[in-house]
Amino acid sequence: MPQSQSSTYPFPPASPSQSPVPISDLFFDLANASTVSISSYKISQNNEIENSTGGVVWESSYLLYDYLSASLKEEDRSLAVISDGPGLLSMCLSTFFTSVIATEIGSVVPLLSSNITSNNLSSKVTVTPHDWTVPWSSPRSSLVLTTDTLFSSSLVTPLLSTLKSALLPHGTVYVCSQERCLDSIAKLIAEGPEYFDDFSEVSEEVWEVVDWGREVG
Repeated sequence: MPQSQSSTYPFPPASPSQSPVPISDLFFDLANASTVSISSYKISQNNEIENSTGGVVWESSYLLYDYLSASLKEEDRSLAVISDGPGLLSMCLSTFFTSVIATEIGSVVPLLSSNITSNNLSSKVTVTPHDWTVPWSSPRSSLVLTTDTLFSSSLVTPLLSTLKSALLPHGTVYVCSQERCLDSIAKLIAEGPEYFDDFSEVSEEVWEVVDWGREVG
């Protein structure tokens, strides 16, 4: 599908009772925009990257950003975003961290790198190609994030291994995803405690902060 010229993200979006259009329609338009503007950043998208959906910012990234930006404080700590797509999380949350790592598969790295560079964040955000099936070789971080990465049950174990390897001791991981692949979600819930001692679902906590989150599943 051809992408539109640009779109400005109405951040945060109106709650369902106040929104002039359904939240799902809003995010559909955003996914098909060539450029999304959020905060002070402009994020280019490309939904024509072969064999990947990583060229687009999906709903769960907006949701996790909305949630974390309401609670994070600027401290001397590090962030890693696994499979960051066009880079919304690494860019928009970079102000809270002293160093940021943003990873993607090789075909998406040029888009991610271009967005980091064009938003003048190259000195803080390091873009690193990473395949979940390959051992983690970058520095570990105190906070590790990944969104919309539960799409194949065969990749859940490599994803969990990557998240664990990227995390500093006593750090925190957030996995945020729509219910696209129920088998993957079930496997994450079943295997997660093997990798993390304190493993729990926090959907209700997130939705208390981000009221539109329930509408996108």
